[in-house]
Amino acid sequence: MKTISDQLRILSESLKLYFEEQDWGIINADGKRLEEFIGVYASPMLSKEMRYQMFELILASANDALVDDLDDGSTILVIQEFIRRHGKDYPEQVSYWADLKESGEFPLADVLKNM
Repeated sequence: MKTISDQLRILSESLKLYFEEQDWGIINADGKRLEEFIGVYASPMLSKEMRYQMFELILASANDALVDDLDDGSTILVIQEFIRRHGKDYPEQVSYWADLKESGEFPLADVLKNM
């Protein structure tokens, strides 16, 4: 059985992301890859620990998409649908992002609060 660190390294390599154990999702956030990351989250091959990491990556990437104004109207809908389907898996992550105060820097907070 692979350690969590080994699993994260493999996931990083497969997604061509930077391997860093602390704040992996935030460091690797990419609003342009949001839907790709959501597809990976749905993979039955992910362990519970890697699904947690992907959840963080997805939320951080959604926030980046909103900050970078990449929202063509679909980002908010995509993230709302994702949270409706999977938010119960990691409510502490949803709560953390929803509680961020600076809406200019963290527009995802407003999206989550308004759900």
